Amino acid sequence: MPDKLGSHRFGLRTLQAKGSNVATFWMHPRQCLPAPVSGYSSEMSALSPLHRAVVAGAAGTLAMDSLLYQRYRREGGTLSFIGWEFGDPSQTFSDAGAPAEFARELASRVHVELPPSSARLANNIVHWTTGLGWGLAHSFV
Repeated sequence: MPDKLGSHRFGLRTLQAKGSNVATFWMHPRQCLPAPVSGYSSEMSALSPLHRAVVAGAAGTLAMDSLLYQRYRREGGTLSFIGWEFGDPSQTFSDAGAPAEFARELASRVHVELPPSSARLANNIVHWTTGLGWGLAHSFV
């Protein structure tokens, strides 16, 4: 029996909207959705939500860092954003902030001593891992 979109329920379909050209496409018989193009699946992959969560976590971390950088500049800071974000490698753990302190504590629990020159790197690893982790956590809510 003909329906609104074409002459039969599955298969080749023709759709014509008011004032538009005729569009013809193939319908997938099981889902009544356009058939997948070669190499493309119309179904969402299991990793897709995880990818979006990681991107959201990175965007949130970058937004927070941008806000903190603006405050730093307003208070008279002179470093560029990259210089401020990745900082002076000679900083100590107490100067680098709470994420660096956490990294040092975590390393000491597995009997690894981090040199003071690694404070800023440890700070950034923990900082960005936390931000990405919150993105993943929010993807499950």
